[in-house]
Amino acid sequence: TGSIPAVFPNFDDSPLQHIVLASNNLAGAIPSTLGNFSSLRWLLLSQNNFQGSIPASIGKLPNLSVGVNSLAGEIPYNIGYTLPSIQTLIMGVNKFHGQIPTSLANTTNLHEIYLAENAFNGIVPSLGTLPNLISLDLGENSLQAGDWSFLTSLTNCSQLVELFLDANILQGDLPNSIGDLPKSLEILLLRENKISGTVPKEIENLTNIKRLYMGNNLLTGSIPKSLGNLQELIELSLSQNKLSGQIPLSIGNLSQLGELYLQENNLSGPIPKTLRDCKKLEILNLSSNSFDDSIPKELFTLSSLSKGLDLSHN
Repeated sequence: TGSIPAVFPNFDDSPLQHIVLASNNLAGAIPSTLGNFSSLRWLLLSQNNFQGSIPASIGKLPNLSVGVNSLAGEIPYNIGYTLPSIQTLIMGVNKFHGQIPTSLANTTNLHEIYLAENAFNGIVPSLGTLPNLISLDLGENSLQAGDWSFLTSLTNCSQLVELFLDANILQGDLPNSIGDLPKSLEILLLRENKISGTVPKEIENLTNIKRLYMGNNLLTGSIPKSLGNLQELIELSLSQNKLSGQIPLSIGNLSQLGELYLQENNLSGPIPKTLRDCKKLEILNLSSNSFDDSIPKELFTLSSLSKGLDLSHN
């Protein structure tokens, strides 16, 4: 408990490389003197009760983790120039507001950006100049898509594995360029926005995607057959949209699928028998649609279907 002492001896001569104070009950401000350790590479202060802003003096650190605190204010617009060597930037679950600085595009060593659960607004910046970016989490803010050029820019991030944009206010039609995202992408969260238009068939190009969540949006049209080409899918959610038509028979091609959420749409027709080929399916929710005909007996041959089956309100 308490605060971090503001005074330390022998800053410049200290070989100290790591300060790890995460997961305590520390409070108060982050002292600017922490930035005076010339050898410091990791500063981990996450999961405490620190308040105030981030002192500029710690700007030279290559790895900074201050997530899950009560820090506030805006991120300096020039952070990309004051933190040119930063590799890990963890500032999620705080009270930061304002826009995400476009200067982050200058931090070419960044491989993880975690700014989720704050109050950032404005348009998502283009970060296609970060060749080493592996994880980008901007979920649960108030960010907008603008012309969606930020999504096109991410096609250059050839190592991107995780992209979280959930629970923002992204609006407009989802562009076909979603299919141009890196083949390395495994997790894509777009749920809880105001995204409209259809599900682009080009999404089939994301051949390594494992978790795809696009629920709670304003998507219309039918479920593209091309989704059946995403052979690595483990979890798929298109729930709470305005999708119509039938479930494509190609859904049976998803042999790794464990969870399928299509509830609260305008889907109709029979439940496809090809679901029998989803041998790892544990949860199936098709509730609150307009499916008719009988429940295919093939559905009950799935011994994996053990956690949830909801066919109500059809």
